[in-house]
Amino acid sequence: MICGVGAREPYPGEPGTKARLTVGHRIAEIRKGEASLDNLQTECARCNEQAQDTPPHPESLGEVLAVVKQLGAADKAALLTWLECGYRHRNKVDFAYDRTRRLAPSEKEHIMAFLRSATKGMRQVGGAEVDDPRNLSAATEEPFADAPDDSS
Repeated sequence: MICGVGAREPYPGEPGTKARLTVGHRIAEIRKGEASLDNLQTECARCNEQAQDTPPHPESLGEVLAVVKQLGAADKAALLTWLECGYRHRNKVDFAYDRTRRLAPSEKEHIMAFLRSATKGMRQVGGAEVDDPRNLSAATEEPFADAPDDSS
């Protein structure tokens, strides 16, 4: 992935847009990149289109290792687990999000109204602003653990 946007997610700062994922080359064919599985990556259509003219340089071990070394111990452990398993472990909030986004718009609004009510007054979860989901840590298993349970 180049920009990190997921399938059908909006592009940052562009509500109402939906990303379409494609497959591209890590090292472009014009740079003598091979047509092998090792050289393929998931890209949004925008990143893939831009890569046609001026393909970005692929990540390098040194650059990525520098970022990984700056992670805290819990984040390093989570990353190791994801890498060993070959996928990111998703928590129950991820699964609830997936199911919610498949609802009709009016049904999604009902879920959002419930969440606004259930989280009223909650400004921070683990030090992250609740109203900016990009700030929620992937390691946070229960970001709304303090929210009342209205399922009874």
